[in-house]
Amino acid sequence: MAQLLFQDALLNCYASKMEKYCLGNNIPFKIVLTVDNALAHRPFMNDLHPNIKVVFLSPNITSLIEPMNQGVISAFKDCYLKMTFA
Repeated sequence: MAQLLFQDALLNCYASKMEKYCLGNNIPFKIVLTVDNALAHRPFMNDLHPNIKVVFLSPNITSLIEPMNQGVISAFKDCYLKMTFA
């Protein structure tokens, strides 16, 4: 279900609006979409649209570049360490 929602949002919301914007401003419509390795992101998403290239991040990079993940991972490690020594 999550894959269908992601695909629908990508094609019907973002891609169609960006294509209209690019055509209206004489900008070539080419998109590079960087996504993490979530289950909602299909491995063959490059076939969805000819002008959208999807690049997947490796699993160990995602937590480094997403600040929310860094905070959650740090808090979890602190809690786990306290519980281990308690």
